Amino acid sequence: MNIKAVLSAIALTAVFTAPAMAASFSFNRADADRMVNFAKEEGISLPKDVAENIVKYRSEGHQFLTEDDLAKVPGMTPQLLMILSPEETGTDLLFNPEGSSGMKAY
Repeated sequence: MNIKAVLSAIALTAVFTAPAMAASFSFNRADADRMVNFAKEEGISLPKDVAENIVKYRSEGHQFLTEDDLAKVPGMTPQLLMILSPEETGTDLLFNPEGSSGMKAY
């Protein structure tokens, strides 16, 4: 058997069976465009004004460690918070598309 054919078959198998990488970001570090675009990649509509409010709130000295912290941002609603499904790590708050509910549109 031709070694090139075997290697090509292995490479194609790896490409098509690799898990999809979910877009993610930290609410403590991402800029507004990154938040909006990464959420959009996951089929979630994060309004630009809310993303900008997250950045502004953060620039005022606030840090996001819990969902409650994110809930304080102007424009953040309980529904949007549920859709974003932030993941608390203890030291950061991350966008977690893997944990989002079936409702994607805001």
